[in-house]
Formats: sequence, structure tokens, C-alpha cells
Amino acid sequence: MNSREQFVEIISELKKEEFDYLSKLFQDCPDYVFQKMQCLKVKKGNILLRSGTPAKNVYIVLQGHLSGIDLQRVGTMYMFTEYSVGEVLGDFELFGNLKNYLITINASTDCELFVIPSGIYLKWMKQDINALFMRTKMLMHTLASETSIHRKGKEL
Repeated sequence: MNSREQFVEIISELKKEEFDYLSKLFQDCPDYVFQKMQCLKVKKGNILLRSGTPAKNVYIVLQGHLSGIDLQRVGTMYMFTEYSVGEVLGDFELFGNLKNYLITINASTDCELFVIPSGIYLKWMKQDINALFMRTKMLMHTLASETSIHRKGKEL
């Protein structure tokens, strides 16, 4: 991808809610992000991120569904969350200053995603208070929901 115009052209095909979110997230995004951002297609059943591997990229879902999975020791897979259009994957680790991805993410359907190198993404977030605030809100919502679910499983 080379420009904001190409970005807008691609996201213009999304539903209004996803288009509005990504438009607002990228409204003050510097040109160097668009120049380094690429489109990626992932076939159903393929792994996008593998737990324990270096967190080199951030992904934004444009089409399809992905699942966060836990690979059990006995060889079974346990799906614990799902991701869809408009969601950002891989920045949790960056904000947590973690070198490796924490979960494995598998394509549940054929998918298309934007890919941004981690260093470029972090540089952008450090410069763009609007984008940083939007991502922080979303990450805190996710953490609060997961914490609430985890607490419900605990007895006193």
C-alpha cells in the first residue's frame, strides 16, 4: 500500500461501523504507516500468529473471522475468543512490552488483513494521541471483560 487514498478505497467496502472505526483510528495516521502497511490473505485453517513467536507485526482484520486458540498438551485445540472485521491483533503484546505473542490465532474462514510492522505501529501510537486513546479504550474493555469472566469462575 502506498497512500491514505488506497487505504480509504479498501476500507470503503466495509460496513459503516467498521469503516467509521478504522477511519477515526487512522484519521491522523502519518504517511509512513501507509507506506509500510501491506495487505495479507490468510486461508481458512492457517495460523496467523503463534504463541511464543516474536511479535513482529500488528494485524487489522478486513474480511473473515479468526479464533484465539489454546493448544492443549494432549493435542486438542480450545477456542477461547473470536476476532472479526475491524479488530486489531498483536498490539496487546507491544503495549505490554512483550517480545512474543501470547496466543495463537487461527483463521476460521478465509481472511484479509492489513499488516503493519510492530516498530512502525509503535512509532505511530507514540505520535497519535487519538489512535492511542482508541486502542487503549478497546484493550481496557477487553481486559475488563476477561477479568470479570475469570472472577466469576472463582469461589471465595
